[in-house]
Amino acid sequence: MRRFLLAGLIAMGLASTAHAQKPRTACPDLAITYHKQVASIPGMTLEPDQIAFRYTVRNVGRAPLVAASDSTQWISLEVLTGTGSLGVNVLPPSAPPGPVTIAPGARMDGFIVGRFLPVFPPTVPLFLQLNYAAASAGGPADPQDCSTANNRVRVSYRRR
Repeated sequence: MRRFLLAGLIAMGLASTAHAQKPRTACPDLAITYHKQVASIPGMTLEPDQIAFRYTVRNVGRAPLVAASDSTQWISLEVLTGTGSLGVNVLPPSAPPGPVTIAPGARMDGFIVGRFLPVFPPTVPLFLQLNYAAASAGGPADPQDCSTANNRVRVSYRRR
């Protein structure tokens, strides 16, 4: 009897896997994969009301992300509070001419600086967030990003 039950379960399992999985489409997926507050940035002195983070953004997708044109930088990393923005950094830095391409597995490392306003309480929650510019600003009409769930992370920090 046990053999019949086991054989039946195996047959049901084999029959159900044929239609249960969908093939993954190849698309870019930018993700914030590392972030840490830093006390200083090479070549820059932080003011008492500023905060800085080191970050890594990586294309964890299976396709390259390509900018709309060589003069359009349409990805930004932003330090957010619940009520506003502290600072914005454009990704990736403008280097060679031509449309920026971020290949699968490629990473961009950098620093972002924000300024606390006097009205913010010392324990205001902070987030780093990737943003795509609106089409009216030269960005894509429909940014291709496999998962926007990894575009925003809450960061731990200590206010100076």
